[in-house]
This record gives sequence, C-alpha cells and structure tokens, in this order.
Amino acid sequence: MKKIYINVIVLAVLFFSCEERPDYVELEGPFASFYPTTIAEFNEKVPQTVTVFIETTGTIRNTSYAYVTIPNDGSIITDPPYDPFTKELAVELKEAVAADGSIKYLGDFKLSYRNNQTTQKTDIYNLTIDRTDGDLNAAATKVFYMKVKDDEFRIAVDSTVVFNAPAIENFNGEGEEESFCDADITAPRGWTPYSLSSENSWSCSFDGRGNSGNDGDIAMEMNNFNSPDGEAANDWLITPRLNLTGSSKLLSFNSLVRYDGTIMKVLYTTNYVPGAVPSEFTWTEIPAATAAIDSDTQSFDFVASGDIDISALPDNVYIAFLYTSIGAGSGESAIARIDDFQIK
Repeated sequence: MKKIYINVIVLAVLFFSCEERPDYVELEGPFASFYPTTIAEFNEKVPQTVTVFIETTGTIRNTSYAYVTIPNDGSIITDPPYDPFTKELAVELKEAVAADGSIKYLGDFKLSYRNNQTTQKTDIYNLTIDRTDGDLNAAATKVFYMKVKDDEFRIAVDSTVVFNAPAIENFNGEGEEESFCDADITAPRGWTPYSLSSENSWSCSFDGRGNSGNDGDIAMEMNNFNSPDGEAANDWLITPRLNLTGSSKLLSFNSLVRYDGTIMKVLYTTNYVPGAVPSEFTWTEIPAATAAIDSDTQSFDFVASGDIDISALPDNVYIAFLYTSIGAGSGESAIARIDDFQIK
C-alpha cells in the first residue's frame, strides 16, 4: 500500500510540473529599436536629410541586420539605397561607443525627402522594421514616422508677373522668354498650380492634342486617374495677376475634358497671393466660363470657349481653373487640359 501512495505522489508532481511549463519559449534579446526618436519632420520645399538610428537592447556577437521597409514613394531617398524591388533596406548593427563611454550596438542610415513638385499636403509615412537576422530576435520599436509638412510657398512663383490685357498664354513661349513649359518646369512663370488633395497636380502637358492643335503644341494638364494616394482631387491652376484696364474684358481659352468623374469650374478673386493656399481666399465663379468648358468626355479634341464677357470683373483679378474629381479610379477622374488662355 505504501508503494502505491508513493507512485501516486510522483505522478501528481509530474502532472502539475507539466501544467506549469509553458508550451512555447519566449524570445530573449537583443531586440532592434528605432533610436532615440521615432519621428522626423521634413519640409516639402527644401531637400532635407536626417540620420535614422537603430539600437539593440543587448549584446550582439555576430553580423546582424534589421530590415527596414521603405514606403513606395519616389520622393523618399535613403543612403544606402533600399532595394527597389522589395522596398527594403538592410541596416547592419555594429558595436559603437556612446558619449558616456558605454558600449552600444547601433546601425544607421540617411533618410531624405526630395520635393517632387506634385504633393501639396501634409503626409505621414511609416518606416517599419519588419524582420531581423543574426543575433537579433525581433523588433522592439517597429515604426518610424516620417512627417512631410506642406509648404505654402513650395512652388517658386514670381508674384511680380502681371498680364496686361490684351494678352495671350499658349504655354509655348513664343516671344515670352522663360514663360513657357519645358521638361524641368511645372508651369510657366507666374502661373500657380496648387493641389489641395491628391498626389497629382496641374503641370505642362506634351501629349497629343487631337485635331485642335498642332504637333508639339503644349498645354496645361491635370489628370487624377490612378493617383498614388487614391484621393479625390481638388486642384487649382491660377493665372498671374491680370490687369484688365483698357481691355475689352473678353476671356477665351481652349479646353479638353476626357473621361468621366471630374468637374471643372472657372473662378476669380482680387486678392490672391501667388503660391498661397487658394482655399484661404474668397473666389467667385464665372458661370459663363464654366459653361464653356469642354463637355464631350469621349473626345481628345480641344473645344474653343469663344469670347466670354467678363466686364463685371474688377480691373485687377486672378482667374483659376478648378479641377475636382470624385476619386482616382476609372470613371472617377478625367484628363483635363487648358490652352490658349486669352484676354482681349
């Protein structure tokens, strides 16, 4: 009987020992973390560079890497460069001596945001440590926040440019040096493209112009289809200051709107500051000009507005072409072009 009791006790001890033992093994350090901060702010207008550090929580004995995933955005630059196929950057961690003399294990890379002259909004990008190897077991602080701040005067605009009517802008530069489009210019001198939402913006277009224009003719274009952020568009193209004194106060332009999902309006204001946020000013629609915008969404041909009476407008104004879309997908966003803007 005594032997039976002893066996029962032994079995009970074994049972409870098994119950208390976890069925997994927790990883022990070292772990990789962004250090000492997990956020950096960039200004859209001026290229900036910051050094991003990754630190371990413990000693590493072998070559170890933390793999940082970089957002898929052409304006984000790293040194060393990330892998363009995987959007991944391998950061090697090494032994380093801190300012207080202590030994740390650090890795670093340089991160830049280069203004792509299309984005006009505040954006936050996340960089993450998605995997590790070597002695590193995991990531402790996985996310690094990169905040790009909207710069009100991001686009270089010459506020001294004044169109004294009669005047015409065909965006080809005849007789008006530096006012035309080329591959390195977003808009002619004095004109302001401004995007309140979406990654895209008004810019010079060198595409075919249908039967309304000659080969090589240039126009201004906005197209929000397949915008990288998928946002609906709210994009402005604003003239230089127009001096209508002594003119016939007649407005004309050519326009093209191809595909559905976009609304175009023509508006004016008297006190716009070139380069500033358009929504901070009071704009009044010019109904006759809005009605003259191309309405044939199945054609790539330009439509002439004819002469539009703007005699009710003040002598000094800014005129804007406002492009909005309901989204960035098929049927939600059109191609729009403006050319041959003229005050008679």
